Amino acid sequence: MKKSKLIDLLKLLSKSELRDFEKFVASPYFNKDAKLITIFNFIKRYYPEFDSKKLDKTYIVEKIFPSFGKDGHRKVNYLMSDLTKLLEDFFIQAQLGEEQFDREYLMLRALQKRKADKYFFSLVDKMKTHLQVEKENMDYFYNHFRLNHQIYGHPSTNRYQPHINSLTDAIDFLDLFYVSTKLRYSSEMINRQWGIAEEYEIPMLEAILKNLERHPFDDYAIFGIYKRIIQLNQKNDHQVYLELKQLIIDNFERFEKEEQTDLIIFLNNYTIFCIPQDENVSERFDVLKFSLKYDIWTQNGTFSYHAFLNFINIGCAMEDFEWTNQFYEEYGPRLRDDLRENTLLLSRAIISYTQEQFEKTLELLNFIDFTDINFNLLAKSLLLRCYYELPDYELVFFDFCNAFSQFIRRNKTTSETNYHRYINLINITRKLFRFKTEKSVPLEKIQAELENLNPVANRQWLKVKINELSGSKVRQTERG
Repeated sequence: MKKSKLIDLLKLLSKSELRDFEKFVASPYFNKDAKLITIFNFIKRYYPEFDSKKLDKTYIVEKIFPSFGKDGHRKVNYLMSDLTKLLEDFFIQAQLGEEQFDREYLMLRALQKRKADKYFFSLVDKMKTHLQVEKENMDYFYNHFRLNHQIYGHPSTNRYQPHINSLTDAIDFLDLFYVSTKLRYSSEMINRQWGIAEEYEIPMLEAILKNLERHPFDDYAIFGIYKRIIQLNQKNDHQVYLELKQLIIDNFERFEKEEQTDLIIFLNNYTIFCIPQDENVSERFDVLKFSLKYDIWTQNGTFSYHAFLNFINIGCAMEDFEWTNQFYEEYGPRLRDDLRENTLLLSRAIISYTQEQFEKTLELLNFIDFTDINFNLLAKSLLLRCYYELPDYELVFFDFCNAFSQFIRRNKTTSETNYHRYINLINITRKLFRFKTEKSVPLEKIQAELENLNPVANRQWLKVKINELSGSKVRQTERG
């Protein structure tokens, strides 16, 4: 019973939601079976963990429903199934309370069904007003289409008159919805191609782009934005990037939080993969600092630890330690409670490493709890780089390379992408160390291998180390 869908869903409820669900179960409109109230009142005692030994069907039959007799387990299963359906209905009702348009749209259909034309058209006017202040996204166009579809389908619409606005508007907004959706997901595919080396074929994209040249939908900034994202994938043109960046900045507040986040992630990825290294750090810094003006990295009141570490890394890359420490102090308390300590320790370690305080970095990393795979990989990659940099750590370095490789190969929670990223990092770093100490592998061969590797973690750090060794090699040649 403790591993049932019912218990899993009940664990998702907050305390206030649990109280609301109790009222929901007790409502004769939603529930006409008093036994569901009884079993729920028993189960809720063990919220939020639901790990009591009493949550057992045999116990429930004996103590709660002794009248069930020999058929008790089957009847308890039925009750659990019915209570699960009630909980799913509760989730739907709760979600509907947050979806204004969907709630009004259902009311519109109910009024049409009951031939309440006066209130139907009054609600239409109200919904049009609400849509005028909606954020610009796929749902915006889709909801306009749905509303006009409902108006055109109303029995009072004279389909023999010329120029029916609801018909033409339905067609127009259907086109806008389709094109915006196609462009949005095409852009997401492009973003994935850069980040995780996936390749996609995108049918009809060229036809849509050609149509956009004839009908650019200038009233909606989102089309110009996604068109430029796709153009950048087809040809790396810095002028198009600057136009895209300005369009995003000028229209940022027109978009929902999810879309805002996606657009910033795209700009960030583009600067990493498509702008030369001597320019991309400052450009990334500008993009990420701009995003901090908006609350896009916060969900459910907590700041994303992935984003937090990105900000720390980019601040360190800029060597703007004053800004980085200010960010650390301001946003650190907003991290999720169970992730805060490790995130802050890892951040301090990154700052110390950037300042070439390698011994201090090792000390900080010793305090990190490695239960989270992402923390583990980030921390171990930092350890690897510290051992590479420190003198007299040759044995420790090679032992750690072996241990790190074993960890990645044996850990079942490591994604395939991360597996290759970090294995490649270890292999190249090991070869660079051997070149540094033994000159056993030609540096040009290591450099060529790195250029052909994808994916690889800390690629830019590896390039810097190769450049350092190349400079050392040149100096030695000159002395020779």
